[in-house]
Amino acid sequence: MNGTVNISTRQLRAFVALVELRNFTRAAQKCCLSQPAFSALIQSIEAEAGVRLFDRSTRHVELTAEGQLFEQWASRLLLDFDTAFVNLKDHVTLRRGRVAVSALPTIAATMLAPVLAEYHAAYPGVAIEMFDTLADASLALVREGRADLALTAGKVEHPDFEVHRLFDEPFHLVCRRDDPLLARPTVMLDDLAGQPFIHMVRSSSIRQKIEAELAAVPMRMVMEVAHLATVGAMIESGLGISVLPAQAVPRLGMPSLASRPLGGKPLFRTHYMIQARQRSLSAAAVTFREILLARLKRE
Repeated sequence: MNGTVNISTRQLRAFVALVELRNFTRAAQKCCLSQPAFSALIQSIEAEAGVRLFDRSTRHVELTAEGQLFEQWASRLLLDFDTAFVNLKDHVTLRRGRVAVSALPTIAATMLAPVLAEYHAAYPGVAIEMFDTLADASLALVREGRADLALTAGKVEHPDFEVHRLFDEPFHLVCRRDDPLLARPTVMLDDLAGQPFIHMVRSSSIRQKIEAELAAVPMRMVMEVAHLATVGAMIESGLGISVLPAQAVPRLGMPSLASRPLGGKPLFRTHYMIQARQRSLSAAAVTFREILLARLKRE
């Protein structure tokens, strides 16, 4: 023998039925086969094995020594196959599975949170893995196969990725409610010149966007911090102002702060959904993507 075995689950089920019933007629009926077709299946197994597995007589069907040895494996093989197939169907029907999403912290805390809640309520058997991280790390997770989808801001052009544009989000001035800037009918970008400014760290997509758009405005940076909550606390303490994505402002949860759209040239960032171009999404990830897009369309 060359080590290659060509036995189907149909043959295995016939073998197990005959072991259980010890009667060709009843075993054939259980397998919904005619007796000649059933006998042919048993003979094909024995031909493949190169040995008799059953001793037959007019009244009795008994396992040979080799048949007893094979019996130990046949039932286990069928159980493993049935279990694997049930698990596969569970994944396809979303009774089980896993979906992994990476997103900018601002996206995770705003638009993504209700999507995750809706998905979990609909498919509680699917495990959700969430990575809230900066843009470069988020894309790396998709490239490495650790995340199915990435939600990020800023144009991504790379042959490894499929890019789906989601929506544009404006930036707002954020300051204390008693800041003199709010007394102006409209706050223009030039009005920020010389104002004490709280920046995000340079690795942040927010910082990169603001610096690109406000390159001509002389900014007076007071400090830079890594987290939006820290930006809010610094503004609340009177250390300065900032410019932040509109969705992030309510999440600061600080009643003493106010936000205002900026006049003049629109300042916004574009959100994108990223997936690997050469890797198919699982059923769980496809359904998550559909729920995300449907929710954004409703809103």
